[in-house]
Amino acid sequence: MSKTEKHLDYYPNGEKFREYTSKDGKEIEKTLWTYYENGQKSSESTFKKDGNEISYKKWHENGQKKSEETWKYGRLLSSIKMWDEDGMELFQNTDGEWC
Repeated sequence: MSKTEKHLDYYPNGEKFREYTSKDGKEIEKTLWTYYENGQKSSESTFKKDGNEISYKKWHENGQKKSEETWKYGRLLSSIKMWDEDGMELFQNTDGEWC
């Protein structure tokens, strides 16, 4: 029977650094976080081993979302979205062309 487990690792200050899921002792998905010195989340990256899917999210230092995108097998799976520090959407890219 397959055994799936979740694991968490933390920075010394207690902020979550990494969360990963393993199945039968092998890592199948992981999420990494980085933070600004002020404690605000800077980025979140999720990697899925099956299907080679990678999702990225970034935030401005003031907490507003900065960008998000998802890739699978090296191809853009969802649109790339970007926002300014006030939360106003700067552009959305859905076809590989910059707006």
